[in-house]
Amino acid sequence: MKSLPPSALAALGLAVFAVSPSPPARADVLRMENGRSMHGTVDRSFVDEEALRIQLFSTGGMVRVLWEHLIPEDREKWQVDLGLKESQEAQELKVDALKFYFNGRTETLTGVVLNPESLAAGPTAEVVIRSGGKEFRFPRGLIARMEPVRVDLPLVHTPRQAYEIKRDEINPNNGESHFALADYARLVGAYDEAKEHYLKAKEDEAFRDTGLGRQVDSRLATLEILIKYKSLQEEIRKVKVTLNQAKAQQQFVRAAKDFLQARYDVTRLAKQVQDPKVLKEFRLQELGVLVESDRRKFFENRLPVEIYRRVRNMMWDKAREQKVKDIPPMTPPDQVAALKMKGTFEGARQYATRQVVEDLWKTFMEEVGATKEIEELKAKKEKDPSRVVPEDEDRLKSLTAMDKTLKAELVGFWTDRNKKSSFNVTSYGYGTFAVTGTNLKLTRRTSGGGGGGGRGGGNRNQQQPQAQDVVRTVDQWFEDASGKERQDWLLSWFAERGNFFEVVRTWDENCDACAGLGYKKVSSASTGEEEAVRCTLCNGAKVMRKVKWR
Repeated sequence: MKSLPPSALAALGLAVFAVSPSPPARADVLRMENGRSMHGTVDRSFVDEEALRIQLFSTGGMVRVLWEHLIPEDREKWQVDLGLKESQEAQELKVDALKFYFNGRTETLTGVVLNPESLAAGPTAEVVIRSGGKEFRFPRGLIARMEPVRVDLPLVHTPRQAYEIKRDEINPNNGESHFALADYARLVGAYDEAKEHYLKAKEDEAFRDTGLGRQVDSRLATLEILIKYKSLQEEIRKVKVTLNQAKAQQQFVRAAKDFLQARYDVTRLAKQVQDPKVLKEFRLQELGVLVESDRRKFFENRLPVEIYRRVRNMMWDKAREQKVKDIPPMTPPDQVAALKMKGTFEGARQYATRQVVEDLWKTFMEEVGATKEIEELKAKKEKDPSRVVPEDEDRLKSLTAMDKTLKAELVGFWTDRNKKSSFNVTSYGYGTFAVTGTNLKLTRRTSGGGGGGGRGGGNRNQQQPQAQDVVRTVDQWFEDASGKERQDWLLSWFAERGNFFEVVRTWDENCDACAGLGYKKVSSASTGEEEAVRCTLCNGAKVMRKVKWR
């Protein structure tokens, strides 16, 4: 796992979630297994499975501390704080559910079955599924398969529904059980119900004198604050739904857009809420770190695959490009030159050499960033400033900050990708001669004689004039090649020379048409003798070059 880029967090103004070591410094203490302690400021922008970093007060230096060197209590605390592990509360906010796949549909649904007996019934039996607090009904025969999953509670139940399930499970009848149910209701966001059960717990005189009983009043005071911010609860639920939707989304662009929205929303909420108690109670810090962590994992895992797919498609589009036959008379000279290059070997080769990377990142910025929305907001502001509300201004500012660092982030995710992944093998094919050249020199006998009859006569045994061997040009090969052959050639060229992919190795294999000779032996119709004729497939290159890359 890679650390979160500080620039990515700073650009979002996520000071609430990740504070880089800078004055005023936070005072953190790390207790070590050897009995010593470290005093300084933990770098909350550094998230790593093996260690954390702390800037020491004593020297000002940054020290990397392996997790196993911390005492278990501190190790647990910091791993939860940095989002590497789920807290006990976060685990309680997970539920066991099912992911449903349907016949003839690409969409899936995650939820719980409210009438389990229907799953064993016939294909016409109605299955009732709760997802996101809503009920959905499907005939059993439409469900292809089900997969057990553990998901965030808001994906399945509303706070009230979760409370009711726990209430029926606990069936509270004394101060202690009412207190436990109230704690759970507060945890899931059923604040009115939590208040009701805290008050009932308070009515139990015996419980009031216990340690938990004496905490009731402080819990009620906290609840009053939470009830005041009740609308925030629904906003946070929406962020969690968006986040989980992003993780489940199969389409790369849609998933990236969902992560962008979740990132924007959690930042906006953090700016709106100033009360530290509310921030802590609603676990906004934890949610902010989770959004960044899940987003980073998404790009680390999915970006390389998406890049491979897009590069192939870009090469396919270029391979299928047709020559422009008719250029309008008034076309500017620079456009004329570009149009003449379309559908040609040199035009395709230059594109693979110079333009692919630029077009790739430009497309990513347009599709997974906020470029289009930023332009729309700016246009709206220029056209009629009175129509721009403060929310528009805030969104424009936040999205602009995100876009400023997006390309650097994407390049970083690509550069730091796991290079132990599977590799690709492509071939220049019968266009190899355009890379290796050909030094095969062949001559071919002509079928005509030299003289005969008449006074000059002629010698029948005289050597006949020789015809120069014809070598195909790269343009001729490109013209005859299929779209797949062109695409493979361009991919091989870009992989080997584009300094973008990692080249594992290149090698030559004998042309399978001429067995690596570069020519074929054929019988001459005029003489009956065998003569060598250039291989029409490899064009005398003798080999086909292959490239292994990732």
